[in-house]
Amino acid sequence: MWDLLHLTGYLVLIIYAGVVYSVVENIGDSYKNLTGKHTFWMVSIFNVSLLIQATMFIYLQMDWIQSNYDSVIADTSAQLWAVYDWSNGVALLAYSRVLNIWINWDKLSNWR
Repeated sequence: MWDLLHLTGYLVLIIYAGVVYSVVENIGDSYKNLTGKHTFWMVSIFNVSLLIQATMFIYLQMDWIQSNYDSVIADTSAQLWAVYDWSNGVALLAYSRVLNIWINWDKLSNWR
């Protein structure tokens, strides 16, 4: 039976998959649009750190869902972890999308 925590786990996986997609898009856009050598490397380091964090979280979340750890800990703790996972995923997705806007800023500002 699907309960709310189980469904939240899968929704969090979808959010983190969006983070991975956005970071991969950022890497391609930064290669095409960033001209400064130091800027490119700083943006690349940030993108790689987001990518590592998101992929490791996907692995941990899949293990959490498969092992059904929600039944091991108290309901309140599981709910708080679900809220933390969701809010952290939304924050990482926002960081990645804002970085994408910054990377493409020249292209966007000339779009009239």
